[in-house]
Amino acid sequence: MDENLCRELLANLQLEQNRKTTLSEIKKTLISGTSSTSVASNFLKAPELFNCLEDGNSEQTLLACDILSLCMGNLSIGDGTNELKDVIEKSLSHSNPNVQAFGLREFRRILVGSTASESFINETIILLVIKCLASDETSVGTPSIDVLVQILPKFLHMRSIQANLDDLLRFATILVPGFMRFYGSIAVIHPAKIYEGYPKIIGMLFDCLLSEDLSMAPVAYDTLGCISYPSEGKRQLHYKHGAQLKATFKHFNTVIRNLPNEPKLRLLSCLQLVFSCDPATVDNQITSITQTWYGYLSEEESLNLVMDYIRNPFPDIKRAALALLKAIIGHRWGQQYLLNTGGFIEYLLDRKREADKDIILDKYEIIRLLAQSNVFDEQTQAELKRYVSEGAFFVQGITEVAIEGSS
Repeated sequence: MDENLCRELLANLQLEQNRKTTLSEIKKTLISGTSSTSVASNFLKAPELFNCLEDGNSEQTLLACDILSLCMGNLSIGDGTNELKDVIEKSLSHSNPNVQAFGLREFRRILVGSTASESFINETIILLVIKCLASDETSVGTPSIDVLVQILPKFLHMRSIQANLDDLLRFATILVPGFMRFYGSIAVIHPAKIYEGYPKIIGMLFDCLLSEDLSMAPVAYDTLGCISYPSEGKRQLHYKHGAQLKATFKHFNTVIRNLPNEPKLRLLSCLQLVFSCDPATVDNQITSITQTWYGYLSEEESLNLVMDYIRNPFPDIKRAALALLKAIIGHRWGQQYLLNTGGFIEYLLDRKREADKDIILDKYEIIRLLAQSNVFDEQTQAELKRYVSEGAFFVQGITEVAIEGSS
């Protein structure tokens, strides 16, 4: 496309009745031919094209976004930095969620596709993405989390960033789509920055975890799991929010049995992360913290609470409980508590109880870990090692059963 055709098509956009046809022609021409960077730049700077985003016609809006995307793809950071920034800023500040979603997609593409993307990021763009967090549209709120997790750690110290995040906290509730997940994702990478810089969000999290409102609980379970998995996250939670955490675990013990299936699965997954540890950073202090937390949750030195859900007839609940058990027996105290749980070892070693392939494999992985432990007596140790050597899907023969029965 040459510049004369570009000017002609932009002029046609000024006539409202011609817009849809003209936009389709522009898109088709850009896709089928090659356009110079100057033509792409002209389109990106053209108010006639941006005016098409203001129309209530959703098809027209999407066509205009497609054209902007094609033109942005013809420019690189450096050659067209100002034009690209202008489009991103206008899109993110737009009232139409479809346009905001387009802006986020293009921003993510720039972040992934350019080695010079850091020079592209400015305070204005970051603040606009932060505002997208509060969107009711998942097409806007969810990708804004991914973008912020990628770019924000380097800018969390800025007062304007902190002020805007605090403003969101003032008006937002835990129900804001993605809001808690965003803080949880940041805390996984930089736990101290969230615990020290944003104590309000930790308070919001515990309020939600202790709430009877089930609509808020699943996101909060996910967030607690995220922030408690890293060793530093465990320390921050235990030593700075110990009383709230104790109350939360006791609350979990009370509510988990009566939760509907989906929240129950989310809570079991949360607890799996709570008791899991990064092998590279785990130490005696972390092991002691997890033992204390289990005491808050169960109030007994056994795994009866976990065993109840492993015996659950529903495969998804059973698998989530087995994943939790695997996390717990990663600690020596967990192995000892399993030993204290009457019938648990026998239940795990009984090959006739399970028919589901995935559950059999999950159980085999647990027995494989237990076979490496030294908390069991010689006979139990031998049975665990025999189970492992025979494999997950070993089937005992009739002759062998008869011999064992007569001995």
